[in-house]
Amino acid sequence: MRFNVVLIFCFIFFASSAQKVRSLDSMETAYLNLKTDSAKFDNLNERIKIYRLNDPAKAMASCWEAYELSRRTNNENARARALFNLAISYRKIGNYDTSIVLYLQVLPVFEKGKDDAQIGSCYGSLGIAFWQQKQYNQSLKYLRKSLGITRKLGRRANECSNLNNMGGVFTEQKQYDSAIAYLHMSLKISEEDKDTVGLADGYGNMGGVYLLKGDTNSAMKYSLLGEHYSRLSGNAYQLFTSLGNIAQISYGRKNYPESERYSLMAIELAEKLGTLEGRQANYHVIARLYNSWGKYDKAYKYLTKYIEVHDSLMSESRMKQMTDLEAKYESAKKDKELISEKSTSEKKSTLLYMLVAGLSLVLILVFFILRGYLNKKKYLGEIVLAKHELEIKSTELESRNKDVTDSINYARKIQNAVLPNTETIFRSAPASFIFYKPKDIVSGDFYWFHEIDKDNYILVCADCTGHGVPGALMTVICSNLLNQTVIDNKIDKPAAILLEVDKLLNMTLKQNADAFHGVQDGMDISLLRVNKAKKEIVITSAKRPVLFIRNNEVRDMKGSRFSLGGMKTSGEKNFEEISINYQAGDILYFFTDGYHDQFGGENGKKFSSKRLKDLLFKIHQLGIDEQKKKLDDEMKEWMGNLEQVDDMCVIGIRFT
Repeated sequence: MRFNVVLIFCFIFFASSAQKVRSLDSMETAYLNLKTDSAKFDNLNERIKIYRLNDPAKAMASCWEAYELSRRTNNENARARALFNLAISYRKIGNYDTSIVLYLQVLPVFEKGKDDAQIGSCYGSLGIAFWQQKQYNQSLKYLRKSLGITRKLGRRANECSNLNNMGGVFTEQKQYDSAIAYLHMSLKISEEDKDTVGLADGYGNMGGVYLLKGDTNSAMKYSLLGEHYSRLSGNAYQLFTSLGNIAQISYGRKNYPESERYSLMAIELAEKLGTLEGRQANYHVIARLYNSWGKYDKAYKYLTKYIEVHDSLMSESRMKQMTDLEAKYESAKKDKELISEKSTSEKKSTLLYMLVAGLSLVLILVFFILRGYLNKKKYLGEIVLAKHELEIKSTELESRNKDVTDSINYARKIQNAVLPNTETIFRSAPASFIFYKPKDIVSGDFYWFHEIDKDNYILVCADCTGHGVPGALMTVICSNLLNQTVIDNKIDKPAAILLEVDKLLNMTLKQNADAFHGVQDGMDISLLRVNKAKKEIVITSAKRPVLFIRNNEVRDMKGSRFSLGGMKTSGEKNFEEISINYQAGDILYFFTDGYHDQFGGENGKKFSSKRLKDLLFKIHQLGIDEQKKKLDDEMKEWMGNLEQVDDMCVIGIRFT
């Protein structure tokens, strides 16, 4: 489920910065010892870039201080730069009209001075302001102009920022593939330059796009990376966005404790940054979370906060015209060039107009505040009634959820009963381990074992289509077909076993009939037959590799290209048998694809089959129990905060 908060995030999370975070302490200390206004002006401009990331109040105050210094230098370009920074600060707090007016005032000054760097920055900022006003064509026009200049100048950080913002515009227009393409270009630059602020923006923005697309796995991966690089770079605005996205994804997955943790962090940051829209959005998210969780007192608390902020935002929107007039008036006081010279009578008329307009707006404001107060009382009454209805519905849902969860937990008992007793396996293969980790309560991976006699046994590692309940149903079917083939029909040749199970699976799931009605699921499998008397192993495999190590030399057996079951293929299936006479100390591994397909690491990539094979080779001389622990520890470290994406099964056997 998605909330409206995503749309609000889209306004915040694409406002990119490509500046490195530097030491504020040293710059603030140095400022006190600077002798000239021009040196102080440069110092302030550097600090403003950093303040923008996490302290809007300091950024605004420093902009005005820089503006006052620029007036004393009597330098037209310096005043234009100061006003440009002021425009960015107004844009950051949502005063887009004032920011656009200021950008358009300073742009001719930069053009007159042929200052391409400032012209490019001004075009880029105009693009952001028009985008936030939902004037997408104007936005893209200015962003493309800025992109052309930044590429010409080789300013890669600014190029990265423009690509990020263009991705944001395309996201607003629901052109998600275009957005992803531009964000990938931005990320490539940031990765090459090791720009942590750019990586925070790019990954966080990518997480937001995938969340809107409904791809929660990708959204979680990129949002977690966005959180990581936001903390690393000190980019509080992007951190706020990534936290909110993670909270929302966790809510959709019914991981309520995780959703609560990230929601509360996002709310705390929104309050620090002073963004009412962010607070409103996250109050809404956490209120719905607590309602779904059955914590109605907390749901009521945050729903009340949501209404209060909503009313405040309504009041603020009514005051916008007054705020604009005040901003223009203050700007006029600080620099006569911001307004045309007026005669004394004109100034009096303007002042009178402002007073009348201000009084009118105050009266309108009082009206809306009063109406908001009355509406709030009405809302609160409705909330109390709704709370009781929600409690009833939630109780019903809790009961149904409990029934479903109880059923799945019981299904796990059935699946565990179908799996072979590990003590039986270890009796025949004492130096062995089974690393088995379902993604959900039940698994689509399974292992199977049969002792033919005291010298011969068969061991299987299998991966059925799907995971969770559908995958578990397939494991029961396939385990039963192995029983039927090997135990009932006495077929014990490895390749013959796979051919028979393939045939029975086709029949059971009606895969030989009309493909439209048949279930096209199947199974990838590795099968091992061991003859302890002859010290011989025979291996056959359907689409799963088997790793054999002797004296530090690795033999990687790929297996057949066919799965068991599934859609019919042209020609007959063929499963190769590989025979090996084993020696004491030889070790063999077979595994499903869940371990090496798991996302994680610093860049959120797959673990990869190569990395798994390298890991198995690295640990193969350790004790069997220690190997299993190493596999578990390595995967936990690799996953970090990411969610497990598939079932995992790794089996290792050391021959004696």
